[in-house]
Amino acid sequence: MKDLVPALLLLSFFVFFSCGEDDSCPLTPPNWLIGNWEEPNSGILGYEVTNSTVIQETSFAGIDICQRYISENEQEGTSAEIEIFERSSNLYSFKLTSKIEVAGITQSLEYTFEKIDDDRIRVCENRAPCPSGALVYVRQ
Repeated sequence: MKDLVPALLLLSFFVFFSCGEDDSCPLTPPNWLIGNWEEPNSGILGYEVTNSTVIQETSFAGIDICQRYISENEQEGTSAEIEIFERSSNLYSFKLTSKIEVAGITQSLEYTFEKIDDDRIRVCENRAPCPSGALVYVRQ
């Protein structure tokens, strides 16, 4: 019985601290997409993709999709959802929906990353499947 008490205390500790709201980002990009991608004609626009987020680089700033998701869920009166449409050997597609409840504003951004080969991807925003004229990004 003495040995059972510490085990039960330890178990209740894990149950207590493992339950609760999960504010982690649900993005899980496939391995073929991880890396830095640049649009060769501009040299500015691109994407930095890690195993846990997608950062859209622009000439002004980087937009970290997961950071935006987490911060909007932490702020009172705002919320965000990420819906993953497809994660395969040549396609990764998801939508970020942000809501500002008091103003009744909802904004959705859809991203589709299409693998052309190991060093090139086609990216479409708010459109899937990618049209043939979509921008092509090169692995850096």
